[in-house]
Amino acid sequence: MGYFSPDITTQVDDAHPPTVTVKVATGLPTTVGSVAITVLPSPGLTDANAAADATTLTDELMQAWSLPAGQRFTQAAWDSAKSQALSRLTHAQFPAATLLTSLADVDSSAHSVALYLEIDPGAPFTFGELAIEGLARYEADMVVHTRLFDG
Repeated sequence: MGYFSPDITTQVDDAHPPTVTVKVATGLPTTVGSVAITVLPSPGLTDANAAADATTLTDELMQAWSLPAGQRFTQAAWDSAKSQALSRLTHAQFPAATLLTSLADVDSSAHSVALYLEIDPGAPFTFGELAIEGLARYEADMVVHTRLFDG
């Protein structure tokens, strides 16, 4: 739940059988101190295009990042943010995208966490030329200009 500096005390009484009391004060919650996302250049593009595309993808993921600096850190929020970032790529042009590095570096004394994410987008997937057959009631142009996906 984002508590990394608890104060834990124990007490044992002299009864038979003895009773052990454990008290946990959670301390302050941890907040996100920084976020670093890196998208590697896609192997399916030329060097110049791959570098530019990686920068654009990184910027887009940072803009949409759901666990920004200053927000309270929890494991559930961290898992969700990573999943959303990867999903943005896999549902767009990079269905083979994979998470290479995922690190939440906790500084318990500062109650802060630095988040690092590295993603390999894989080769981009694109549609080739459309081959339309069997139309009787509609023009082929209508099929060509219909959007199949949002995004």
